[in-house]
Amino acid sequence: MSDRVGRRVYSLLRAHAPDALQIHDHNSNSGSALVKGSEFVPSKDELARRLKAELDSASDEVAHRLGGPVARKYLIAYGEPGRRPLIEFPAAVDLLYTTAPRFPRIVDVSIIGLSDEATIAFIRPSDHTPSSWDETWNTPPGRGPFKILLSNKIADSRTQKS
Repeated sequence: MSDRVGRRVYSLLRAHAPDALQIHDHNSNSGSALVKGSEFVPSKDELARRLKAELDSASDEVAHRLGGPVARKYLIAYGEPGRRPLIEFPAAVDLLYTTAPRFPRIVDVSIIGLSDEATIAFIRPSDHTPSSWDETWNTPPGRGPFKILLSNKIADSRTQKS
């Protein structure tokens, strides 16, 4: 699609279906995403939804391997597995979104600890120069920058393990 046609489609949508468009505002939490030209830029809410889905997927794998229920409240060791204090999930999303509309090329996600109240996750953005969402890891397709790492050592202090 040429830029001219793209601009025309955009202006028609804006005039007749303004709710179908999300204007990217670095501080905005609402909306799903902006497609800028052909570049996808997730809103902060969309980034949070995708990160939560990755954490849930990693938790499912841990539950399958270790058995028993795995809490879906996440506390995050951001940057390094041993980092303390742990931060809440929304704070991790805020940190990942600070460079939007550019994002870390790879964000490692791993479950490193379990308790009855919360699951401890390790999240590490790569040191690569941030890039567009379309240039992130995205393996398998649709995952964006998120790369699940399965830890061989998971601290498990749950009272019910099976």
